[in-house]
Amino acid sequence: MPRPWSRERRRHRLGYRRRRRPNGVWWALVTGVAAVVASALLILTPSVTIAAAAGGAGPFLPLPVGAITVVVVLGYGFAVVMIALILRGRRTASAWSCAVAAALVAVGASAYPLVATVTAIGQEVGGFLPVLKDLLARVSRS
Repeated sequence: MPRPWSRERRRHRLGYRRRRRPNGVWWALVTGVAAVVASALLILTPSVTIAAAAGGAGPFLPLPVGAITVVVVLGYGFAVVMIALILRGRRTASAWSCAVAAALVAVGASAYPLVATVTAIGQEVGGFLPVLKDLLARVSRS
């Protein structure tokens, strides 16, 4: 028979209670959510704005709109899954790993529209530079 102050007796009398999450898990959750939201507001919004302004050039600047959409949606989807895993677990180290992974993926997904736009602009300028050099050579000869 268990003693009145034993753990088994308390569990039976009070019902089974789950262990509380350590404070480090909650701090990891807050940090991960803050990093993902800050990435969306401070990096994704200007990147998409620049890509949309460059996409206004229409047929002159072919932007990979489909690839940009897929990368952003999948990246932020992965970040949400990592945040959900923080809520599921009870270990501080795994919570911080998930928070850092969510933040890094969100930053990468947010920066991709800007990288894709700069790459498209660079390819167009690369085709324009020989024409510009030829034009400058003709003007300097005359």
